[in-house]
Amino acid sequence: MATAWGDESVRKTGVPSPMYLMGACVCDDTETETRQRLALLKPKGARKLHWRDMRPSLRGKVVDAMAAMDIDHVIVAAVPMSQWNTAERARRKCLERLLPLLETEYNVDTLVLERREIS
Repeated sequence: MATAWGDESVRKTGVPSPMYLMGACVCDDTETETRQRLALLKPKGARKLHWRDMRPSLRGKVVDAMAAMDIDHVIVAAVPMSQWNTAERARRKCLERLLPLLETEYNVDTLVLERREIS
């Protein structure tokens, strides 16, 4: 069985209509190697490697490093987000689609997501 590492995002600008996105990177036996390779790109003093905290030059390096790895990436979207009334409902709809997909198509038994805010 494999582990998937997920993240979520709301896009409101630069898209035809607001959307809620949830993605996962599927790691199997290469998880330790994947972590080590990405840790080398983490800026000094940074707690973690996160897209929103990266400068454009680092983003390019991270994209190149991930493209060179033999790992699967899956993204689902709730579009248009307004159809679901709230971001929380759009999130639930994304999870409703993503979880069975990860389990049946990618043999994932664990999805790791960041801790949520109190809301």
